[in-house]
Amino acid sequence: MQIKTSDREILESSRNYVYDTLRRNIMLLELKPGTKITEKILAEKLGVSRTPVREALIKLSREDLVDIYPQRGSFISLIDPQHVEEAAFIRKNLEIAAIKSSCKDFPEGVLFSLKANLNLMEFQLKQPEINNLEVFNLDGEFHKLIFKGCNKMKVWSVITGVSTHLNRVRFLKLLVASDSWMNVLRQHSEILDAICKKDISKGVKVLEEHLGKIDIQLEKLYTQYRSYFK
Repeated sequence: MQIKTSDREILESSRNYVYDTLRRNIMLLELKPGTKITEKILAEKLGVSRTPVREALIKLSREDLVDIYPQRGSFISLIDPQHVEEAAFIRKNLEIAAIKSSCKDFPEGVLFSLKANLNLMEFQLKQPEINNLEVFNLDGEFHKLIFKGCNKMKVWSVITGVSTHLNRVRFLKLLVASDSWMNVLRQHSEILDAICKKDISKGVKVLEEHLGKIDIQLEKLYTQYRSYFK
């Protein structure tokens, strides 16, 4: 069982460190769906006691990322297609509303942040070896900024709260399609252009293309990675 760790923040609690580390590894498929995990091994790898590991696993189980079975152990949850489809439905409809609002009025300061985000993503994609985690985070930050710009951060929290299974599918898709990141960059650029020009029609059209048809994506990934899905 391989786990990618990061430096622990000063004053960060063991529970939060373990939770953030495990969640990141699950979302980015370092811990693959169906993998069995144990408190003892996780505690050793992360350099903590078993108590914060147990607490983190309970929290992750509430997010449907870990399945805990008495007498059998704990497993990284399989991706649930129904959860993916429902999260995609919620995200698409809420983000379309956010784009419509953003194309009417958008703060200059947040617009500057969107442009900076786009420049950072372009820089990352020009590197000899693409850091998928970094670019994935920049992708999420771009969409978060759209909700920040239209003063709907609680709505963004709703989306992130229901998107755990969806995000695993999104990351898996990006890993198997080598040209996907360049498509993401192009679409982000067009979304930014629509916001700048207050072009609602273009903004909605590009966003719908950007979020994609999740049923088609699921069918392809399900065939290729059957063991990852329920």
